Amino acid sequence: MVENQKALKVFLSTPVWKLLNEFKQNKHLIENASSVREGYDDKTPGKIMGLTVAAFVIIVIISIALYIWAIVLLIQHGNTMPAWSVIVSVIFLFLGFPIIPIILVFVTKGTKRRMVESRFF
Repeated sequence: MVENQKALKVFLSTPVWKLLNEFKQNKHLIENASSVREGYDDKTPGKIMGLTVAAFVIIVIISIALYIWAIVLLIQHGNTMPAWSVIVSVIFLFLGFPIIPIILVFVTKGTKRRMVESRFF
């Protein structure tokens, strides 16, 4: 349970660029983890940011997928969003936190169109 709480804390509070930097610095641990046979080659497993190698790799993959999803959503719905939400989304993407742009896209998509249509009627 403690491992899950650490993983959730790392996932929510660490920018994507920092995760990728840790991934690059600890690449040897990740490569060695895949060659260990359980019961035969048991070595003390390495930890990356306080997590096991497997948990860290899963968090990196999910973070990259969310980052790509946020970029795709912003490209698709950016023209129907208010300017402030596009700017805030881009800022959070540059900071490395893709969850906030995803939420902003789903909350504000289509509101620009409705605002423009309501002015003419």
